[in-house]
Amino acid sequence: MSDQESGTQTSPPFGLRTPLVILAVMWALIGSTYLVEASFYPFMIRIMVAPFLGALATCIWWLGFTHLNWLDRILFPAVLVATLTALALPQGDKALFYVMAALPWAVTAWLGLFLVTPALTWTTRKAGTIIAIVIAVGFFGLLRIKGLDGEFKPEYEWVFKPSAENQLLAELAGAKSANPANTAAPAELKAQPGDWPAFRGPAQDSVVRDLEIATDWAKNPPKTLWKHRIGPGWSSFSVVGDRLFTQEQRGDNELVACYHADTGAELWTHAVATRFSEPVAGPGPRSTPTYVDGKLFAQGASGHVLCLDAFTGKPAWTRDLRADTGAQPPTWGFSASPLVHKGLVILYAGAQDKTAIAYKADTGDIAWISSRQTKPELSYATAHLVTLHGVEQILLLSDRGATSMDPLTGAEIWSHLWETNGVVRCIQPAIVDGTDIVIGTGLGVGSQRVHVDCTNGKWSTTEVWKTARFKPYYNDMVLRDGHAYGFDGSMLVCVDLKTGDIRWKARGYGTGQVLLLQPQGLLAVLTEKGEIALVEANPAAHRELAKLKVIDGKTWNHPVIARGRLYARNGEEVACLELPKPNPKAE
Repeated sequence: MSDQESGTQTSPPFGLRTPLVILAVMWALIGSTYLVEASFYPFMIRIMVAPFLGALATCIWWLGFTHLNWLDRILFPAVLVATLTALALPQGDKALFYVMAALPWAVTAWLGLFLVTPALTWTTRKAGTIIAIVIAVGFFGLLRIKGLDGEFKPEYEWVFKPSAENQLLAELAGAKSANPANTAAPAELKAQPGDWPAFRGPAQDSVVRDLEIATDWAKNPPKTLWKHRIGPGWSSFSVVGDRLFTQEQRGDNELVACYHADTGAELWTHAVATRFSEPVAGPGPRSTPTYVDGKLFAQGASGHVLCLDAFTGKPAWTRDLRADTGAQPPTWGFSASPLVHKGLVILYAGAQDKTAIAYKADTGDIAWISSRQTKPELSYATAHLVTLHGVEQILLLSDRGATSMDPLTGAEIWSHLWETNGVVRCIQPAIVDGTDIVIGTGLGVGSQRVHVDCTNGKWSTTEVWKTARFKPYYNDMVLRDGHAYGFDGSMLVCVDLKTGDIRWKARGYGTGQVLLLQPQGLLAVLTEKGEIALVEANPAAHRELAKLKVIDGKTWNHPVIARGRLYARNGEEVACLELPKPNPKAE
């Protein structure tokens, strides 16, 4: 019997240089991804490539070059696989995130223990290493990975802490039924100046045109009128009068919800028995309801399309985008908000030969389906209504580029090819000078300004500029005085619209969303951490005037300012703040 087999071996039966190199290279790869600009590729290196290569190199070295007996050679890879499998099985669609989060620590526990214990007996080292691997992997079983933040870093919380959604469901189950009185008659529920009836506002551009506010929040801060839990989802709001409309997930039901804008009290909900979830952003709907003439139009993440009475929530008609077009929910779910125009409800579909669909607003009957000989397209964007060269048209952005369609027929007017090799386009086009559009794309692709021309009825497009320094992913931009203000990854930026040059960049907002308060030239930036910041829309320099915490949790939803109030939400909380009125003597 050898010393190793008897457990009396006190020196390592293999060299230590190789495990040192494996650990150094693996952690150097992981660490280097935090030193470069956040995008999809560093994320893949950090969470997939480096852990996998570290584990693969460890197993190859252990099985092929340590000269141990085969039982010992197989033991540790088997323990690693068994513990990772036990960790992954309960995690559903997030299983891969758990495995890749735990894997580098398991490899470190395995190799690290052998590196620091050469004087111990072989039996002790084996037992200690097995325990170390189990502890390293098992620790992640105590954590819940909620998803990824805007820089593709996992969000953790303790598994024994109830999720925000479960806390909401428990509160709703324990609350007494309440039916707050409707304070307006149905005939009075009409969109007025100052309302926000659709995604990104009346003009789909995230611009507030009728409000001035105080900017010295140290002396005159916004006042929180109400705040409470809300179901998960990435919808924004429509605000009409004293009604606040949004979409959210509650358990196995996806809801269109109406809250009292003044108090936050729930007035009605309409539920569809479906639940959409994906591992990066989690569960819940993505689109925003649209209000038109007493009706509310909404699309769910799984493809259902609803027309509801805005005052009562009762359905007028329902459709299924999947059945009507053959489209299947993309990885991120159906996300386009309904565009309602001249009696038609227009939605992006993205199916083979069926890019978009229009329903009749009064009946739900299909009015038209666009038909083009093309592959299925990827998009998170909403149909965008514009007038170019006097011609009313809708713009759709996808991984193929930009397409213009007649809103009444769906016929293609023009298209501009700029393919992304599978990177989805998530934001809305920005319109410049009534003739040009800016297309923004994240994950390393960049932005492009395109001039659209119409001569003798013939349409054409020409690239004005293209830059890889402005890469908005799901963060829409706003325009003022020849400049765009938006996000390049996690940096707030100002972009010269003539040249595409970056005028300034600023950290501190995560991957947030931005509104423009046009009268004062102010940016209202809702940060990824749930803060609201006031920033000057000034191309000369970045200047932040104020910042205030509003809600907790990862915040990707577009904020809304309507009738002097800020409405902000994420997948956990919703809040209403009354913005301070300006004091001419003080400011």
